[in-house]
Amino acid sequence: MTNKKKNSYFDDNEPDTWSILNFHKAWIEKYKNNDPEPSVNNENDQLPEDYCSLFNDDNEEELSRLIDDHILNEETNLPEFNEINFELEKLNFQKLKNSFEKYQNLIPSSKKVITPAYWGILDLTKESLFNWKEIDNNLLNKVSQLFTNTIAWLPKTAPKTLQEYFNSKCENSVYEFEELHIYIQFIKLNMSRLRFISEQELKMTTVFPLIRGIFSKNLIDDKWYELHYIKIKRGEVQSLATNEARNESNNPFQRAKVGHKADMKGTLKNTSCKLEALYGEVSGGLGPFGLSIASRKKKYLDKVKLSIMMRDSINKALKQWKHINDDDRKSLVVYGFTQDGLEISFYAMSWFEEIYLFGRIDSCTIPSEENNCYLFEEIYCVLTELEQTLKLNSQN
Repeated sequence: MTNKKKNSYFDDNEPDTWSILNFHKAWIEKYKNNDPEPSVNNENDQLPEDYCSLFNDDNEEELSRLIDDHILNEETNLPEFNEINFELEKLNFQKLKNSFEKYQNLIPSSKKVITPAYWGILDLTKESLFNWKEIDNNLLNKVSQLFTNTIAWLPKTAPKTLQEYFNSKCENSVYEFEELHIYIQFIKLNMSRLRFISEQELKMTTVFPLIRGIFSKNLIDDKWYELHYIKIKRGEVQSLATNEARNESNNPFQRAKVGHKADMKGTLKNTSCKLEALYGEVSGGLGPFGLSIASRKKKYLDKVKLSIMMRDSINKALKQWKHINDDDRKSLVVYGFTQDGLEISFYAMSWFEEIYLFGRIDSCTIPSEENNCYLFEEIYCVLTELEQTLKLNSQN
């Protein structure tokens, strides 16, 4: 047997696409046919196209059955930026990798596809790290701090003129911010409708106008549902090309994605590989009193789906940028957000030493009435910081 030289950049332990698809197919068949002992096909078997989208709506019910929401932890944000420079050498990454591999091996078979660690993702929000005794808490905190410092997430305060604008119910337009004013007026017009609305309506009357009103048109090509307003007829956008939904080899730079779709996808215009640097997932609409109708399982599943899409985007970029050094690989950051009702959470992901670090960087609340328009200020600060970090990505 010939021993192949292992490239230190490759993660040979990451599950290959076809194994995942076959595993999932078996569990789908188990629930649909009540087969107590589903069989998994050979990983080289061809699968029907129906199973090429692992996290699509058709499979959501079956995947939700695998989730035990009682053992999920509450999400935690990444620590605040600290000017103390945490060097990689001071962190025992080998210990982290060994602990992470042990944790991966302890994931029950029925939970694998809905656990980020199975996909090589270290969930620094700790929501999915149930029974994570294999990972040293002190080391995990240091890694979180290092990740925070790498991202350097530091939202700036809004200009004084905008602060006054937000505090005065966003009534009068501010010079140089006319477009933002127009989109906020659109949101205000729909505030009275923020009861009993669908996921699509919620997205297009809240987060869509906010991103369009704040982000530069020259920065990202943001794809949403195809809108036919007032009839909201929308379909999700493919996160990566369908022809990439296959397994090419056993390394993360050539391994393609498992098919899945996004509610929003932002592609940087000024990058050679058209980096998909921002994804968004909206979990359900609004019910009585304007409260979210999404279950805990639905929200968690959307977050797992989001993290996998972010990972796949990094893999695609690393595949095309094989010539760059290890430090440049680690500087690549992809962002995402989830919307649960009127609450938006923002996430970041980067690749470190064969592990994908995933953490929540911020959150904000969308106002539902004019008296709460001051909440737009925090949203503005978060989205402008996100815009600046995306600009840095496009320049690297």
